[in-house]
Amino acid sequence: MPKNLSAKRNKEDGRKVTLSWDKADHAFGYNIKYGVDPGELYQTYQVYHETSLTINSLRSDLEYFFTIEAFNENGRTDSDLIVSAQ
Repeated sequence: MPKNLSAKRNKEDGRKVTLSWDKADHAFGYNIKYGVDPGELYQTYQVYHETSLTINSLRSDLEYFFTIEAFNENGRTDSDLIVSAQ
């Protein structure tokens, strides 16, 4: 499972957030799930071979929550880690 997920909202443009995390051993890629409710993370980005992602399409007046899963040919990890970006 990836560790040290962080979310940093851009102070000049609240529509942007940059996520970063530590590389997980044997991971091919990562699923970044997010939404405005920590129990309803229905939006997803899929990232291959990277340990950061910038999302440019958020609403600046809402708080967002993020979680991450790693995947490879054997399946994916589950994560109960949720971070927020205000």
